Amino acid sequence: MVRQMILFTLFLAPGGALAQDSVPVYEGRLRKVGPAVMDSRTALAVSATGLSVSKTAFVDGQDVCGTIRITNNSGSPATIDDPRDLLEVHFPSGVSPAGLSPGSTPNWFIVAAVPVAFPGQVEAGQTVALDYCFPLCSTADYTGANSMRNVVIIEFLFLTRPRQQVVVVTTRSDSFEPPTLDCQACCLPDGSCTDTVPDDCAAASGLAQGAATDCASTECTQACCLGGSCTDETLSACEAGGGAPLGLGTDCATANTTCRGACCAGLGCVDDISEDECGDPPLEGTYLGNDSTCASELAACPTGACCVVATCRDTLTVSGTTFNLSQLGCASTFDGNYLGDGTTCATANTTCRGACCRSEGCEEDVSEFDCAQVSGQASGTFLGFDTTCAGEFSACPTGACCTSDTCRDDILIGLGSSVLVNRFGCEDVLGETYLGDGSTCAPDSCTEACCFGTTCEELLPGDCTAQGGDPQGPGTDCGILGLNPCSGIIDP
Repeated sequence: MVRQMILFTLFLAPGGALAQDSVPVYEGRLRKVGPAVMDSRTALAVSATGLSVSKTAFVDGQDVCGTIRITNNSGSPATIDDPRDLLEVHFPSGVSPAGLSPGSTPNWFIVAAVPVAFPGQVEAGQTVALDYCFPLCSTADYTGANSMRNVVIIEFLFLTRPRQQVVVVTTRSDSFEPPTLDCQACCLPDGSCTDTVPDDCAAASGLAQGAATDCASTECTQACCLGGSCTDETLSACEAGGGAPLGLGTDCATANTTCRGACCAGLGCVDDISEDECGDPPLEGTYLGNDSTCASELAACPTGACCVVATCRDTLTVSGTTFNLSQLGCASTFDGNYLGDGTTCATANTTCRGACCRSEGCEEDVSEFDCAQVSGQASGTFLGFDTTCAGEFSACPTGACCTSDTCRDDILIGLGSSVLVNRFGCEDVLGETYLGDGSTCAPDSCTEACCFGTTCEELLPGDCTAQGGDPQGPGTDCGILGLNPCSGIIDP
């Protein structure tokens, strides 16, 4: 960047006379407006004490910057008692600015006090250089001014001299044309406001508020989710109220948020709740973000369907709050069977019932709970939801059972429950004849040879006895390889 610089120096010339030295003003740099103004009383003070103060001033973009150089050639330490660095402006003839304090000379007015870290004391023979840079957007309004300059006023106190001599030294830069500024209020990410130009505001990740704005009349607000609703608040007010700020430049009119979302708690996931409600008792959950849903946040908060006895449930309502059930919620609340993350009763397509393998045989269409809880019977083994005895035959084989008067494939147990009978149920419980795993009751599957003298008929054992016949035993018939078991001869 091309910088424009003016150097004005007061120093002790040979013989005690005041000398002035100015850096030339080059074409294209800072425009010089009239000669530098000097204070003769300052010149006398400088010449009498051996103190000199020089300064540079240049415009750097939207800032006035430079260096103040203080030299003590007096032979005694000089304490700086009341240092001031002022930015002053001059207006065209006849213009009387309102609200500006008079400057160091007539017709000049102060628009800013420039902060400079002056040393407390300058030792004899010491030179101190002080750099400064001041943003012009922090000045008072100087619209219409035709000249600007920087003025340094320093009071030196000589403690080692008689009567503690005080010397005031004033030095002024040559005047220059005041830069035209586009100062605007700039809202920064931390919620503060500073008056600066748009480019500097953007470089600080801020948001310029527009031409003719200033921080004195601007409030930096943003959308704030508080208590489940959106209000435009300052950052500090939002955070002090326990709210969640939505970021610099946001407002509730355009933020398009409900300030509510999903909450992941112990029993499961709750939809449409505020962040405060989520974190407070009784939920004490994790808020999943504004406008989130339990369905969209399944990976962060898994939920699913739960088989409770013989009913499918995927939600639970407690004190008006409805949870999508988690695995913990399914187990701890219902002692149910969790069907997996992402399942619902609408999509799981389950009856929550299935086959139950008991000691006597296989029972169809039973809940897992009932499979283990039949009164008076040993608990069974649940074979899975939506299973059947036929489909789980290898895990729980059953067959036909022949009694004295019929063939049967089931048996009553417990409180009226019926099971497809197995070998144990047929032989040990009923004391009858089991025809084997996978056998079924056909019309003649349980008949046997019955002898009436030499006459043979195939009857059920009970019918044979009731008619006075002599049953020949399970598996016999009247025509095994042509042999008649009642006559002992081969049939023709």
